[in-house]
Amino acid sequence: MDFSTEKYTLEIKKLFEKTKQIGEYYKGLMDENAFFKMKITAGLHEKLIIRNNIFLCMYKYIYEDCESILMNFSLPVNIIKERGVNKSLSMRTIEIVNIAEKCFVTLDYMKVTEFKNVDNEKIKIFNELYSKNYSDNSTKFIYIIMIKKL
Repeated sequence: MDFSTEKYTLEIKKLFEKTKQIGEYYKGLMDENAFFKMKITAGLHEKLIIRNNIFLCMYKYIYEDCESILMNFSLPVNIIKERGVNKSLSMRTIEIVNIAEKCFVTLDYMKVTEFKNVDNEKIKIFNELYSKNYSDNSTKFIYIIMIKKL
């Protein structure tokens, strides 16, 4: 399935609406450890979309004193390289931004960051949840954090 299909944008919109109605609030720090934990927590509660090794979870969030939705897209860098995907990380990032714009027209915040040091315990949990086979703590993730005010 192509990453940018209409079905994927509908899934994103559906998760956004579900999060808006009954989602959990995220009140923690905005750092790489938190981004990884958000993904694990969402996976445990079946509130995670996975397409072409891109993971998306959403949480309610207060941004600039406004009710908002925080979107956490993550891309495991090693999988992209291992699978021989021709698209660079920058192209994947641009695709994600384009899809978000298609879904929401505007965003109020966006941050792209690379997380290099995922500890072995987190990798073990991740492997078990998603039937992946990351072998060590060299696994890197690119996180694209977006916030949309309601």
